[in-house]
Amino acid sequence: MLQDAMSASRSNVMFLTLWTFLSVASVYADPCTQGQHREVNDPRRSTAISPTSGDTMLCDSLLSSPPIWYRFTSPAGGDMPTANPGLLKCSTLFPVWLNGNIPSVADGEVTRQACVTNFGVSCSSPFNIKVKNCGLYRVYQLPRTTGCPIAYCAGSEAPCPPGTSSPTGYTPGCSAGFPNLTKKPNLSWTIGTGPEIVFECNPDVSEFTATQLVNMRFDITWYFDGSKVHSQLDVAQGSFPGKLHEAQWTGTHTLGVTVSCGVKAKYSAGGTPSPEVKSDGFFAGIEILTPKPLKIKSNDPPKQIQLRPTVPVLCPLGLPLISLCPKLRVEVRVPEIQGNPGVCPQTGVAVGPNVVFQNTACGVEIPSFPTLTPGWNAIVSLNVAGTITSTYFGDKISNVKLATLSFPSHPAWSNYYLPDFPVLVYNVAVQLAGKMCYSHNDPHMRTFDGERYENHNAGEFVMYKHRTLPVQVNARFEPCPGFPGATCNCAVAVKSGTDIFIADACSDLRLLKQGLNTPYSVGVVGCDLEGMKIEMTNGGKNFKITLPTGGQVVITYQNWGGGGKFLSLDIHPGELDIDNTRGLCGVLNSNVNDDFLHSDLTTVTPHTTSHPNAFSLSWKVTVATESLLSGTPGTAYARHPYCKCPVNNWDPTASLDCNLNNQVAVCVNQAAVTSAFFQQCQKRRDTTNDDDVFEPRVYVDYDDFVPAEAEWRNGWNEVSAREFCNRYIFSKESVRGCTELSNVDTEGPVEGCVLDIKLSGGTGWAFTAVENVKVSCEAELRRNTSLWIFDVKTNTTRLPDVIDKICMNECSGHGVCEGGECICEDRYGGEDCSVDLTAAPVLFGVPNGGVCDIRKRTCAKTQVYGETFLNTTNLICRIKKYEWEYGEFIQVHGHEAPAQFKQFQEVLCPLVLYESPPSLVIKYLISVANDGVNFSNEVVLTVYNPECFICERDAEYVWCKVRPGVCLIHGNCYIGEECLEHGPV
Repeated sequence: MLQDAMSASRSNVMFLTLWTFLSVASVYADPCTQGQHREVNDPRRSTAISPTSGDTMLCDSLLSSPPIWYRFTSPAGGDMPTANPGLLKCSTLFPVWLNGNIPSVADGEVTRQACVTNFGVSCSSPFNIKVKNCGLYRVYQLPRTTGCPIAYCAGSEAPCPPGTSSPTGYTPGCSAGFPNLTKKPNLSWTIGTGPEIVFECNPDVSEFTATQLVNMRFDITWYFDGSKVHSQLDVAQGSFPGKLHEAQWTGTHTLGVTVSCGVKAKYSAGGTPSPEVKSDGFFAGIEILTPKPLKIKSNDPPKQIQLRPTVPVLCPLGLPLISLCPKLRVEVRVPEIQGNPGVCPQTGVAVGPNVVFQNTACGVEIPSFPTLTPGWNAIVSLNVAGTITSTYFGDKISNVKLATLSFPSHPAWSNYYLPDFPVLVYNVAVQLAGKMCYSHNDPHMRTFDGERYENHNAGEFVMYKHRTLPVQVNARFEPCPGFPGATCNCAVAVKSGTDIFIADACSDLRLLKQGLNTPYSVGVVGCDLEGMKIEMTNGGKNFKITLPTGGQVVITYQNWGGGGKFLSLDIHPGELDIDNTRGLCGVLNSNVNDDFLHSDLTTVTPHTTSHPNAFSLSWKVTVATESLLSGTPGTAYARHPYCKCPVNNWDPTASLDCNLNNQVAVCVNQAAVTSAFFQQCQKRRDTTNDDDVFEPRVYVDYDDFVPAEAEWRNGWNEVSAREFCNRYIFSKESVRGCTELSNVDTEGPVEGCVLDIKLSGGTGWAFTAVENVKVSCEAELRRNTSLWIFDVKTNTTRLPDVIDKICMNECSGHGVCEGGECICEDRYGGEDCSVDLTAAPVLFGVPNGGVCDIRKRTCAKTQVYGETFLNTTNLICRIKKYEWEYGEFIQVHGHEAPAQFKQFQEVLCPLVLYESPPSLVIKYLISVANDGVNFSNEVVLTVYNPECFICERDAEYVWCKVRPGVCLIHGNCYIGEECLEHGPV
């Protein structure tokens, strides 16, 4: 019957609980002690009060579990009734009462039965509660009720009838014999001794005569946020104003409250008080002046959250200088975004908050003063910015948390928690849906706004340049091997601030003349470490660079079966790129009409040709100092570090994460991030003082190259080529899954495939079209968070199943793609199963033609170039050391040591250190094994002292000879007259 009534009541009544929860101590504490129980001042729980139509019925189904202790403090009474009050009492439908007597103090803590009044049943659904008599009051340990509207009763008094009053405002003692006080008291504050903040309440007695005021007395009650804090009884007019000192509320309250005072008037001490008249409230604390919510576009400059104290922060007296006064610090915390996209897919790393703070260590300081000094209420500001991203997931709100911590010099300000401040970040990355710029060989180009064209010119070109930030991407194109009508991407340089990342597969003229292979060269010029994040995949072949714009650059190494090696370049813009891009990628503004904007930023080539050469050539690098591939240092960013504030750690010593890149909230696979290329800290053309050499390239001069007009040959035509490309590309399972996604570019790769057949007369390049579709597909999966699958229970995110079929190079025909990874056949390894594990690497050489000058480098380690190295624990260098003795090289040492993997064509091998700089010549024979067993061919490194020897390399060998005027005596090198001093040679 109770459940039926409860069900019926839900249709026409709201439920309310006014009791908040307390944590339960793990050890017993006396519930009578202050702080061990919760005070509840709610006169509606009186048995004398019945709910009326429209009232909100009380319900206690949301009390803390396990149960905690409560004390009833309302003027209607503080004890639970011990008799059935009847239905519709205590402001609820089903009252809960105590079936037993109130225990004595001597009884201590006891268990009593509680009953629910039901229709026709006085004690329905009985259950146990605990009670303890504390002498002046009782406390009750109350479990939550089983439904609604069921609530506990407390007290039995009723409000005084209209026109009457009593000391409590409730029965008994209601009387009409009291002064008619109607005017509000005046509330103010001042600085007291200590110093301290003293609140003052001054009753307005202008409606009484001087004669009446002689004997009149006033009761003054202080309230914080409506709750009683302190009372002063029988105050005479001569003692006005009533005062509230900090000692009367610190320890139980903090600032950040609305202070008010209430006044009751009496004709004489102990007389019947008038109804209470309250002052206006005054907020004492830190007010947030910025309207809520603060609205920010993610690519906006930082905006301010302005704070101002309404009462001063006081400094202890006695300090010799005001400058020594401590400052009150307001800490900032930002909870993580919950739900999708709170966690990056696959990696499980939090996306991070969608707001960061500029030029602040996650907090702001308010000065303190010993007296009421001008400037005490100055505005302080937090500079907040939306995080920049390339993912489009809609707008998000972050609730910024603000609080003070312990502040001993003025405890009233300690542990003050301000209301959460909402910041709404409008995600403008939705404008980036489907936006990408690429250069796919030969090269087939596409601007950010989707305009496709061809650029078969040779040289270094500006692909993308930010209008205001020092961010730029250049690419170098050289004639494709065997195809005179086309060029191929062979090098990419990515500049961010003072850092330049270079991936270079172009041919080196010096090595070509010697008939030697040119290794794939990868490195970073600069040491900023904050300008970019570099992810390395596919065994060091492919790279993804995340920029402070929120954009990402994807570089894919591809090896054509005919012997050519080249790079595919994809640039995915970030939010700071909108309306800010120039170069071969065009202007990112969703307007293709200005995409072919020349480098003079005025001329625009019309869209009337697929080969807009005037536009392309305007962005060619013609001055060596403007080349990024030369390693010329970039321009530093204006240093405005952004701080990611802790989520919920209020420890003031907690470490803070503040750097330039923190404004970028892009999912990065930290396991793939490498810092191995941030070791040069030098210009590319300066190879001194570091054994981790990033060698300069001498490029072949192709300034006279003129691309030839392609013609159909070998039986191909437009129709047959298009039919093949569509059949070939869409036969791949990975591509078929991607076609179901919006914003995935399949038209461009198909068109590129057709043009490749026309240029080459065959289908050897068709595989690149498939890889280009997969790059576009993976970018869409990682940027479009609406595709992410979020598990509420585990707070994890994963990508759709289509990602499971996207594997590098289709696993090279030596494996199967499962879960997005290649499962290789037993004989093959590498992320794309392209490496024959039974074959030893093939070494090309070492830096500087195999010569190391100890005056320029320490020569304690060396890079070794070859193909193909694997990043495994069994990657081993074998080093044989030879020293020059009596006109010949004698082996003096040999050892094996772990190699440092740099990328698939480069490792770093430690050498056998010499005890002191050698006077003569040392030769090392170096080989490398991926498995620690099958070692490669050997390459030679010659280490020499240039004061004694001249070492040079010709087309085949390194030749060393004694420097003129130098003599060698007993393995030492002497010059001039030193030779005579140390004996015959």
